[in-house]
Amino acid sequence: MPGLTCEIGVRAGGSSYKIMREKQRCDDKSIHIGIDPFGNILWTTEGDKKIRLDYNNKMKRKMLRDMYAWCCENELEFLYFPLEDTEFFKRYSDGVPIYDEEKRIENQYKLVFFDGPHQYEPVKVEVDFFIDKIPSGGVMVFDDWEWYDHSKIQTMLLNRGYSTVDVEINKGPGASGTISYIKK
Repeated sequence: MPGLTCEIGVRAGGSSYKIMREKQRCDDKSIHIGIDPFGNILWTTEGDKKIRLDYNNKMKRKMLRDMYAWCCENELEFLYFPLEDTEFFKRYSDGVPIYDEEKRIENQYKLVFFDGPHQYEPVKVEVDFFIDKIPSGGVMVFDDWEWYDHSKIQTMLLNRGYSTVDVEINKGPGASGTISYIKK
């Protein structure tokens, strides 16, 4: 299937590692991109409260060091974009330049893992950006979907030709889960 894989909200890279390990298992050499500003910037929570989550540049440097070392060992490609999701959308709305023997512009995403803002409005903006860039068989995965009213996102996806393929609910204090949709 053509397209990039993408994670919004990389943090320490755990989900990106999982995605790339699965791609490696399937002999998928496509590029994985990560979008996360770090910088310990203020984040807006539900109710417009501003907080710092300690996603600082020291965390970013450690993630990048570990991620690129792992990619070198495993001959995989990871492109990191130190941007907020909306900044990425403005700058790469027509695609991401990829240099591999030749230059090409990649504007399809076979998998997007949403783990950035966990609020309805920002997630809707993210979905609006990716919804038409995912080919048939492509997947959207939402982490921490219980933290906001995800039903509107689900309705939008189901109305646009996606179907629910997996729901994982984690139990315990502060636990979250994932919900996945595939484009028919």
